[in-house]
Formats: sequence, structure tokens, C-alpha cells
Amino acid sequence: MITPQSGYISVSFFLAWALVHGIAAAGGQDPADSDCHVDLPSSEAAVPYSGAVNQVSFQTDPVNCAANPQSQVDWVSVSVVPPGSNVPPVLQYAVQPNLSFHPRTASISIGDQSLTVSQAAGIQPGIAGPSSLDWVVQGKSPKPEEKILRVGSDDPALSVTAAPNPQAVAWLSVRKRDEEDRTFAISVNVRDLKAGTYEGQVVIHAAGAKNDPLSIPVTVKVLP
Repeated sequence: MITPQSGYISVSFFLAWALVHGIAAAGGQDPADSDCHVDLPSSEAAVPYSGAVNQVSFQTDPVNCAANPQSQVDWVSVSVVPPGSNVPPVLQYAVQPNLSFHPRTASISIGDQSLTVSQAAGIQPGIAGPSSLDWVVQGKSPKPEEKILRVGSDDPALSVTAAPNPQAVAWLSVRKRDEEDRTFAISVNVRDLKAGTYEGQVVIHAAGAKNDPLSIPVTVKVLP
């Protein structure tokens, strides 16, 4: 049962906390207050790569300080849920999904304490291309038309290169197109090739991709 006296204390508790919080915000003070002591249940938290919204209850003196949280990175947002009757304030932090394949950490400052958030690496991205590149040409025909190879990936930060395998360099050429980093012009030179079928590969490299290197089969059939 909440007595009139306990209810008065709870209301006073909230009003004092809200008043100090409002003054700190209006005054443009740094949210991290080294003079405000906060008791956190833990100084570390682990978050999956898919992200999360977590809450942590904490204790502080609502009269002497406002425990305004501050995130050091843009992928973590923070706020404080004000206390209620016999309920302590709650730190709420939202962590965005990790789209890279590197783990990352962030620090949340609240009062004189900090909470280190560690997030697991995202699913390692892969690269993809056409299943094969094929030509059928006459032996004495003009140079065959180039084919365009576009490399796809879930990670826009991957750097992609491509080259013919050593056994096919005499007749297979790979050229990166200037306007698109992941687009390559593939051409074949059949001038010195006799009638028959020739096989090679375009080998794609992307450091960090789970299926690096990726080989695209190339077949050239030279007609008599």
C-alpha cells in the first residue's frame, strides 16, 4: 500500500529528477556528467548482429544530478525512461543491425559510468556473377562482341577485381569499366585459334567475401 507520505516522496522524486533533467537539457550541458554517480548492473552488454532494443534499470540521486545518456556512435541511440512510483529510471538503447562482416563496439556514457556495447559481425557477404560466358564464332570472323560481367554483392564496401585464369590469357581478356567498379568487359581473340572448343575462367576476387575467389566458366567454340 502506498501511504500519502510515500506517494508524496515518489512524486517529489520524479519532479526533482525531471526538473534537473530539463535544466541540463535547456542549458546545453554535456550529457555525460562526471559528478553524477550512477549504479549500473553491468558495464558491458552483447548485442547480436541483427540489432536490438534493450533496457537497463539503474540507480542515481535524482536531486543532485541528471543521468543523461550519450552515445558515441550514430548506430546506437539512447534515452532514459523516467522513474515511476517505486520504480527506478531505465536506460534504453537501440542498436542498429550490423551490415558489415566486422564486429564493432560502442560506449554509452551515463552519469559517471559507461556501458560498453559489443555487437557481433554481420553475416559474411558473398559475391555473385553469371553462371557462364559463352561464344560461338567463325574462325575468320571479326573480333567477337564483348560481354559484360556484373559482380553482385550484399556488401557495397567490397572491392572487386577480375582476371582471366593463366591458361586462357592468350585469348581471353578482362577489362574493368571505368564508370562502374563492379562491371567488367570480357572479350575473346580467336584470330590465332584453330577450330575447336576452348575453355577458360574469369576469376573474381573480393577480399572478405565468403566465396572468394569466384570463378566464372568461359567457353569459346570456334567454327571452321
